[in-house]
Amino acid sequence: MFEFIRNKSRFIILTVFLLITPAIFFSGVFNYQTQQDDPKIAKFGNSYITLGEFNIAYSGFLDQLRSNVRDCTDISMIDTPEMREHFLEELINTKLLSLVSSDMNISVTDERLRNYISSLDWGNGKDNFSNDSYVKVLSNYGMTPVEFEYNQRKFLSAKQITDSIVSSGITSKIVLSNYIENLAQKRIIRTKMYNFDSYKHHIDINSEEINSWYLKHKDFFKKPENVDINYIVIDESNCNETLDIEDDEIESFYKKNLDRFTVPKKVSFESIFFSFDDVKSNKEKLDLFNDANIILEKLDKNPRYILSSKEDSNLNYIYTNNKSSTYEEVLEAFGPEAKDAILELSKGQHSELLETPYGLYIFRLNEVSLPYLLTCKESKDKIITEIQQDYRRKCFLEKIDRVRELIYNKDYDIESIALEIGTKTLSLKGLNKIGTAFDEKNDDSVKNNYLNNSQVLNVIFSNEISSDKNYYGLIQVSPTVFLIVKVLRYNPPSIFSLADVSSKIKSLILEDKARALAIDHINKDMENISQNIKFDNKFSEKIEISRLESDFRLPKELVNFVMSMPIKRLPYYDKFTVDSGILLVRLENVLKKQNDNLMDKQICDSLLDSIGKSEWLASLRFLKNKYKLKLLDHVDDVIRD
Repeated sequence: MFEFIRNKSRFIILTVFLLITPAIFFSGVFNYQTQQDDPKIAKFGNSYITLGEFNIAYSGFLDQLRSNVRDCTDISMIDTPEMREHFLEELINTKLLSLVSSDMNISVTDERLRNYISSLDWGNGKDNFSNDSYVKVLSNYGMTPVEFEYNQRKFLSAKQITDSIVSSGITSKIVLSNYIENLAQKRIIRTKMYNFDSYKHHIDINSEEINSWYLKHKDFFKKPENVDINYIVIDESNCNETLDIEDDEIESFYKKNLDRFTVPKKVSFESIFFSFDDVKSNKEKLDLFNDANIILEKLDKNPRYILSSKEDSNLNYIYTNNKSSTYEEVLEAFGPEAKDAILELSKGQHSELLETPYGLYIFRLNEVSLPYLLTCKESKDKIITEIQQDYRRKCFLEKIDRVRELIYNKDYDIESIALEIGTKTLSLKGLNKIGTAFDEKNDDSVKNNYLNNSQVLNVIFSNEISSDKNYYGLIQVSPTVFLIVKVLRYNPPSIFSLADVSSKIKSLILEDKARALAIDHINKDMENISQNIKFDNKFSEKIEISRLESDFRLPKELVNFVMSMPIKRLPYYDKFTVDSGILLVRLENVLKKQNDNLMDKQICDSLLDSIGKSEWLASLRFLKNKYKLKLLDHVDDVIRD
């Protein structure tokens, strides 16, 4: 999905998606009182989803993400248009199912609701319900028990619909047994390749054949509209004029930008961390606190106690030595509680036990370096680089301003402009609307000079440019790249001449004839096999085929082909076409699957589950159609916000 998620652990990926549905039911959207002027983003039946409802639910999701995913320090990396779109889809599904359950009068008993709520983790572990914790957690979400229980009734009612659909997959036991048998079955084959290339040297092609093929297939060689152009590239990175920078200019820049050369305060510290990840009960959590307090007592007795020693092998924690970190880096790595705890320490001191939602920390501060200002001499290289960058930017902007002046001056053509700004004019023939050139030698020019940019192509092929031979203009590709383009010639759609495509036609005819020879050869060999006549039968070594464990180098289509071959009479022969030729496949043996009741059950459960999910998606589409789901104009506000 996102680069952030790809770089993080599997735990984060699961957490992000598992939090979406709870966020909807914890958010209070079912209690939301729609205002008359609320922007509406979706409608089904007589119900709406408003922008206000979405924002409430989505904010709850992001809040849960912050508190549940320790590595997620930058929510903006997950709060993307794609995530908002995915969340909106889940909100629509949830509200739709809630409406359906209401229309069907599906209810939830008090006992089921009570058992469900009691089974959740309210800070004391699952199935360890505490009314005080229950009220406290809901209070943190800004909800009362009455509001939450109303939401959960909606959730459980909707869940009865989804459960009934997903669990409704029904199939014949005989069909399922045969399918599992085929899925786990192994087959032994040998192959013989009839490679198309090996027949090409037997083929002669004359000019009459090429001409005849061209006349029959002229539409095959249609040339789309294209242009011949002259153009100039103005790229800031190419403004590399040498610049001698005097010492007084360096010193002036230094004095005006002291903040750029200030090294912030840094701290070096050690930390140990006892994770809550594997804690499943109050007893395990208490044991973790006891382990942490053992370390704390040792530090109280001996402030120089070696944290990384792990003298007691029963203590399970993570040790980290953090050298020279700014407080912003501490905040990013450990969170605000850790930053505040370290701020209070003096050199050599250790913190008290710090409890976070993810585990327990103990910190010890080893070194503190005060902020200081780099001297002008120490910063010289950096200053020169920045002055040169500023100068390069200035030169670039001056060139653009000068080009704008010259374009409106009718006395200047594109060659004169290139001379004026100290660059050269480039040429390209046959540029088409999809950003390629008919001459393959020009492909690199198109790619490397920004001509395959959709914005540039739209301008070049606009009526204004293509119909006016005197027109040329400035096109901005990016903040640092501009193009000046002059269309020399507009070429309407046409047919390639025979001379242009004769070599291509020859290649196509050659491939067709080689294929025909290969097919004729394999058909003769198969006829010889059926009549028990000997032939050159140099088959490959044995190859084992299975739907579950076949060689990854074998095409999936070949595996399916082999597994579908009849087995009443062995050996059995058939042909299979691949990109480079035709395979003669000899099926020699079929290995029955070994009886494995556990594997059979797992496969069976998986198949039934997939059937249920397919029915669920189909049912959801049916319900959306029945209730006439319609996305409204304000849905764009959700994605763009």
